[in-house]
Amino acid sequence: MGNNKAKLNAFHHRLAQLTFFDPACGCGNFLVIAYRELRQLELAILEKVHKKAQLLEIDTLIKLDVNQCYGIELEEFPAQIAQVALWLTDHQMNQQVSAMFGVYFVRIPLKTSATIVHANALQIDWRNVCPHASFIMAIRLLLAKIFAIYNKMQI
Repeated sequence: MGNNKAKLNAFHHRLAQLTFFDPACGCGNFLVIAYRELRQLELAILEKVHKKAQLLEIDTLIKLDVNQCYGIELEEFPAQIAQVALWLTDHQMNQQVSAMFGVYFVRIPLKTSATIVHANALQIDWRNVCPHASFIMAIRLLLAKIFAIYNKMQI
């Protein structure tokens, strides 16, 4: 990663604008991994820009949040697990921020959350869940479901 602070800050700002959508999210594994890796990237950017200095207002520098994640899950319990898993991942990443910059950082009370909808992804308009997805994940799984339904109709 380069050392140009202006470019790093612009990249950081762009990362904060991305949204991630999994139309068959299950317990949220793809969303959790994507969010964790993005937060790791954010941490690397902040480390380059601020060089591990003790920052008093770290909360103003952390731009990524779980509200960038969207999902649809057919079953209610896995949808709830996905929601909680993203909050737990956020907390783990906040602990890394605290360790790196020497300032306790926590987002409590929880003010934002991922949008995980309990519904059938084949029967709802995805734009109602995530109007502007930057990335759609797990599409192969959903396509497999569509083809299975199609094949049943052919019998």
